[in-house]
Amino acid sequence: MKKLFTTLTIITILQLSNAFAHNSETFEKMPFLKPYSELLEKYVHPETLEGIPSTGVNYLGWQSDPKHKPAMKLLEKTNLSDIKSKEEKISFWINAYNLLTIDLIVTKGEQESIHNLGGLVGDPWNEFSWVIDGLEITLSQINHQTLRNINEPRVNFALTCAAISCPNLKNQPYWPQLIYTQLERQTREFLRNKEKGVKLIKAPKTDSNLRQTDKFKVSQIFQWFNNDFEHGNIERFVQRYVFLYGATHDGYLPYNWNLNALTGKKPKPVQPNE
Repeated sequence: MKKLFTTLTIITILQLSNAFAHNSETFEKMPFLKPYSELLEKYVHPETLEGIPSTGVNYLGWQSDPKHKPAMKLLEKTNLSDIKSKEEKISFWINAYNLLTIDLIVTKGEQESIHNLGGLVGDPWNEFSWVIDGLEITLSQINHQTLRNINEPRVNFALTCAAISCPNLKNQPYWPQLIYTQLERQTREFLRNKEKGVKLIKAPKTDSNLRQTDKFKVSQIFQWFNNDFEHGNIERFVQRYVFLYGATHDGYLPYNWNLNALTGKKPKPVQPNE
């Protein structure tokens, strides 16, 4: 028994040491993750927003936190040539996308919806750009030209658009060494949220002997990025995570674009010259 305890202790120490080594290497390649992880832990919390189970962001606190600007500067100084493995690329660009989305909200002081940004003819995903390691890039380019080319459909459930119906922003970053576990958990959580992901609709009971088929509706994410999911076979993808009881796909859930701010924690309005 003593030998078993000693062996388990050694294994645990080795696992912790290995995890620490991985994190140390990740922080060296992606130093913005340190302040970003602290901001996430401090300002992102579960909350039901307009009847939808979500996580909300304390944009008011984030906006005034002195860690935000250093996090942005460290992100912009990332050496992209250091981001080599598939796991590093997925985690880096998800984290970058989510941080840039938050940066857009807090620097513009948007209080209602990200859709209000981008002017009369533009949209926030194409209108605004940042420079990372000398590369000028938009949110749309990160999503469509980088992440979607990796051919990992679960990424769609890790990106936040600062709206209530978007996938929940987690209160921790995505890590290269944990990325597939995190994506699997995030996808399962999103799809099992009947107000955001998948909603089963039972067929009404009738006096007829004819059996009516149950239906299900899914997030509009499946409409926008249809070919990402089993070449458009939504049922095949969804049933990995939600038991459909033979239900057939019947349209999409309403999408709530209101800001995913915690109650009373919207950012302060920002004057144009600020």
